[in-house]
Amino acid sequence: MELSDLEISKMGRDHKPENLRTLIVAVILLLLGLIVAGIRYIDFLTYFGIKKVSLWTSFSGTDFTGEFLVVLTLTIMIGIFSSRKFKALLLLAFIYFVISTGMLVFKGVEFAGDIKRLKAVGSDIKIMAEKATKNEDINGFLGNTNKYGKFTILMDSSHEMIVSSKNRVSTLNNQIQALNTKYQITPMAFKDLPSIANIQQGMREYRNVLYSEQSLYFKDLDLYISEIGRSNLPSAVKAPLLEQLRNYKNQVDAQYNEYNTAADANFAKINEYCEFFKKRQGKYSIKNNNFVFQTPTDLAEFQRITNELGATGAKVQEELQKLQQKINSYQSSTIDI
Repeated sequence: MELSDLEISKMGRDHKPENLRTLIVAVILLLLGLIVAGIRYIDFLTYFGIKKVSLWTSFSGTDFTGEFLVVLTLTIMIGIFSSRKFKALLLLAFIYFVISTGMLVFKGVEFAGDIKRLKAVGSDIKIMAEKATKNEDINGFLGNTNKYGKFTILMDSSHEMIVSSKNRVSTLNNQIQALNTKYQITPMAFKDLPSIANIQQGMREYRNVLYSEQSLYFKDLDLYISEIGRSNLPSAVKAPLLEQLRNYKNQVDAQYNEYNTAADANFAKINEYCEFFKKRQGKYSIKNNNFVFQTPTDLAEFQRITNELGATGAKVQEELQKLQQKINSYQSSTIDI
């Protein structure tokens, strides 16, 4: 039995509403899939700053565009080559929506894990820094990939930086104490020209130590910043962390400058002290560990220089304490989510 042209035409018209509904559903699913994809390519990650928590947001436009072009190409191919265009398009839209949604769920789970691990790093850096100040062992924080995941490099690098900061402060203190012991500024240190020359040599050694320690500290810090820069940390963490570290470096550098200025003023005053005695050889004596001057003028000048030396020395100690606190402040520049 053959169908008449009228019956065939009627069947075609009956299929049009169904095809239209199929097309609408397919388009909706494709659009939803693309919206979900757009959300997937937005990288939300809470990060830390020196003073406050912020939200870092970045959008991977290149990846999203690539995915969109793939979907568009498949849609065009179905329209050109498929004999059952509407059902094939619906199947494509459904599969794409399911895959896109599943990937978003996976990313959400991964994101939640990253936040948990990042919080663990922030908390443990603080604990590690506190233990370091108490001279307790902190090597147990190293290499724990199970706990820190992709942020293990941040934990390990922070360990190195905390140890480096602690060592620099300790070494600086030890070397200053050694020089203070070796070159004690007492009346007997100015008994004759060789003794005075020895004090001036000590000041040069003192200055060399300060510059050397400063150079070594910034070498360690630059290495740390370079390691973070080369790491595979997420950009949402790496970018603010590098900014924080550079700010920290600038703050330490500024405090070093303050300390250097105070130290230079103190060295200049010590040198003036030495020159005072070099010019008055034979015009003073030392009795009971005190200076005895032949003229009131020399005594007044000695007292002036001594008072000024006391002030510059106190300023050096003040700036040294600030420097030590600033170097150790790295432990407070930690992740806080």
